[in-house]
Amino acid sequence: MANKKYIIGFGTGRCGTASLAKLLDGCKNASVSHEFRERNDPYYRLAWDFNTTEGERRVKNLMSINAGIVGDIGHFYLNYVEYLFEHLPNTKMIYLHRPKPEVVKSFLRKTKKTHWLPKNHNDFEAHETWTRTFPQFVEAKDKVHSIELYWESYQRKAKRLKEKYPNRIFYMSIYDLNQKDRLKIMYDFLEIPKEYRNYNITKENQS
Repeated sequence: MANKKYIIGFGTGRCGTASLAKLLDGCKNASVSHEFRERNDPYYRLAWDFNTTEGERRVKNLMSINAGIVGDIGHFYLNYVEYLFEHLPNTKMIYLHRPKPEVVKSFLRKTKKTHWLPKNHNDFEAHETWTRTFPQFVEAKDKVHSIELYWESYQRKAKRLKEKYPNRIFYMSIYDLNQKDRLKIMYDFLEIPKEYRNYNITKENQS
């Protein structure tokens, strides 16, 4: 491929992000990760509130990868969308959606006592590397309410971004990952040649 393509995927989490990363990483000449895991770096997941230093480092990380199709998928990219459009050439994004009741149920099953911990919680420091990647809602009555507020605020901003950048952000439902015709439309949008495409679906982190 003449020019390197960058793909960033974002969604609330528990919405197919890991499966999408696996699918795209299976394309020819592609290197697409899930939450860009640098195991020696406790902050490989970006801070929820936009952080220029972390944004700059991620751009350098992605640009250093030797592949024709390079990308990463993670919930925390919502607040980095416009920065990445500005600093990563030839970038397109995928916005993944899953219904609120399913996301809430999945997060509760997956995270148990972690995530969305108030700063005065006894376990906050132990899980800070996770908690920092999600917004805090002081008005939340409990964890379920926190996740609901998170889902609602996430959808509002994601939809605004999709409306602002209709030619650069592609909307997908988690259920589209099982539909070959929908995947074809996604690949067309991303301008990935037919001979590079992967249609073998592997579901990751299911719940």
